[in-house]
Amino acid sequence: MIYVTLILSFNYYNTKIFSVGQVLKLVKEPGNIYDCEAIRVECAGMGKIGYVANSVNTVVKGTYSAGRLYDKMDNESYCRVLFITKGEAIGEVIENPDRKVEEEFRNSEDYVRKIMSYFEKTDLHFSKSDVAYKLEESPYKEEEIS
Repeated sequence: MIYVTLILSFNYYNTKIFSVGQVLKLVKEPGNIYDCEAIRVECAGMGKIGYVANSVNTVVKGTYSAGRLYDKMDNESYCRVLFITKGEAIGEVIENPDRKVEEEFRNSEDYVRKIMSYFEKTDLHFSKSDVAYKLEESPYKEEEIS
């Protein structure tokens, strides 16, 4: 089993965007100018939300860094969120993902939409333009948040 630390790119997403058991997509970014072993984390309905940690300061003990994972995965893979802390989440890389895993990833969009709606209603650093912008980027866009 391979575990990874998931770091959010922007503080306003808050770790509440994660749910224990949620499936996230991991995608290699070989053209990343800051880290040639970068692995981005995507959430259904939002696109990129962060990266697999790749620094001794951010990798939680017992988890793989992006550098260790990079050569062990295809261009895309998936992970399941196991733990959520105040600043990051820990995920287990799903080895040999199948259609069922991809479907589960896409189905998590409903949860993400509810969380985004909650942030908007409670004014937790999420403006309507942020929500609309992220939905425009989503390849899974089906309807607008009301």
